[in-house]
Amino acid sequence: MAVLYVTGFEHGAFSVSGGGIANATTNAALNSDGAYVRTGSYSMRLYRSGTAAAGYMRLANWGGTYRTLRFYVYFLTMPDGNFDLCYNITAASTAHRIYVDSSGYCWAKSGTSSAVGGSFQMVAETWYRVDVTINVSANPQLMDWAINGIAQDQASVANNSSTLSYTYIGTYNAVAHYEAYYDDIAITSLGSDYPIGEGKVVALWPNADGTHNNSSGYLTNAAGGVIDGSSVYAYAQMNNPLTGSAKYVKQIDIAASEYVTINFDDWNVANGTPRYVYGYEAYKSASTVANDGKAYFEADSEIEIFAGDMSQSTVYYQSVAPVISGALTTTKLNAISARMGYSEDATPNPYWTGFCLEVDCYTPSAVQHNVVIAMTGY
Repeated sequence: MAVLYVTGFEHGAFSVSGGGIANATTNAALNSDGAYVRTGSYSMRLYRSGTAAAGYMRLANWGGTYRTLRFYVYFLTMPDGNFDLCYNITAASTAHRIYVDSSGYCWAKSGTSSAVGGSFQMVAETWYRVDVTINVSANPQLMDWAINGIAQDQASVANNSSTLSYTYIGTYNAVAHYEAYYDDIAITSLGSDYPIGEGKVVALWPNADGTHNNSSGYLTNAAGGVIDGSSVYAYAQMNNPLTGSAKYVKQIDIAASEYVTINFDDWNVANGTPRYVYGYEAYKSASTVANDGKAYFEADSEIEIFAGDMSQSTVYYQSVAPVISGALTTTKLNAISARMGYSEDATPNPYWTGFCLEVDCYTPSAVQHNVVIAMTGY
């Protein structure tokens, strides 16, 4: 699967519960102060003032030999040490990192090789676009990167081929003072996607019901009203932002083949051209006793978001990229739906509290034509 992760944090949640938003975090939080948001309503804030410490959001271990990233970063307070803009680690513990030093100069370092770069200087209170691609499919391992479309020196290390594990957005290295904001992140598993380039992330929310299979009437709203798509709607039970849990669809008895379906907002062409789509699910349960439930995204084909025990007393999150064959188009994006239900153990009742799509998009006239250093192995 090419699309690994997309977020502008527009789902409004920041949690490691379930692993769908982040695998781990430290000195990181959701920011809703519009002064430090590049687009939309949210960004991620990394902050430290005192004893040196890391500050990051760690994402899933996706594996694979290629990883391509695009993110935007803004410093309110420049770091007083080497602050990783991103840090990628292989299964053999080789680190590929882009970092900014205490003077604002940007560097790339792969494994034990010397850092390269040092020509681009960041300053406070400015948004910067960072494009990165890593290739660990052969020896040497390679990393190309660009800032605001300006290609920087290629980093490499003489190591055997490996696979990539975790990506850290933010600094793995401990730094005493910094305040950084991140927004509009897109990550894929294809080296050919580099550079992803200019873009922003827009959220699409449930806006209508699709086709239901709820003949037993076991899928209901919080008050027990049977979801039928004509008087009681599944989409109306979904929370925005995803942290909400006052509304939900619940399954009150076993019906392993029954489900309800929600559709999402149609794409507004004023946002630009959609490039990547990624989806989020939020859920919890009536109690912490084991139960069962499933959810899927339906696009060009079906993909499971989560299936299994949903017995959480607080909201948990899962995520996956809907399956799109070929390039994402407005037609394909508008056809995506989500289904929930299928419980084979509905005691206690599983609750589905929210779904959201985050879409990376661009304006063709604004895309910069970047000069990219060729990478061996492509």
